[in-house]
Amino acid sequence: MKTRENWQLEQFGNLVLGGYIFNTSNVSYLIGPVAKYLLAFDGEALGGAYSYLAEKWITGTPLSRFEVKHGTFGQMIAKIYGRMQYLLPWGLFGMHELLKYEANLRGMVVGDGVSALSVLAAEGVPNFDALTLTLSLGVERADATRLSQAYKSVRSKATPIVGWLSGLPWSRAEEIVRGVDQRRVDPTFRALHRRLVRERIQQETKG
Repeated sequence: MKTRENWQLEQFGNLVLGGYIFNTSNVSYLIGPVAKYLLAFDGEALGGAYSYLAEKWITGTPLSRFEVKHGTFGQMIAKIYGRMQYLLPWGLFGMHELLKYEANLRGMVVGDGVSALSVLAAEGVPNFDALTLTLSLGVERADATRLSQAYKSVRSKATPIVGWLSGLPWSRAEEIVRGVDQRRVDPTFRALHRRLVRERIQQETKG
């Protein structure tokens, strides 16, 4: 952090704005070094191979679209869920503390973007709307990411993302999750959508 210019520190502080990652290229600029040099509990560095995985993970990219750079697909998944998912958030939170410290030395005020990023990194999603779907409803991270991206254009405090999802016709919800790559839809998501619609109708009937 000492070698960074003031404008770079400000950019780090603004990585997450309005609950959404503002610029993924800036995230890559920060998350790569964090993943590369973060030490595992056994003293082994995560290494540069994790930089690529970390960048894809935080953007909510489906695991099936990750490029296997070393070893097998199974080994890559083990790296993600066995080590990176737990260590990356801690590394980012530590970076947040260093950022705040350096900013204070310079008499600057920076945002909490890196701290917010550490929360998103724990679940592998790029915004807090996707995080809501993942944590409160158990929606798979890539599905939650696609839904949140569709929701962003109509986002409002009056209709949170769960309420928005419950008002979507199934055909539209399925279309969003499948995407241009025709990703397979998890059967549990269909059941979840039915439940949300049923609960919404019941609430409207009572009202």
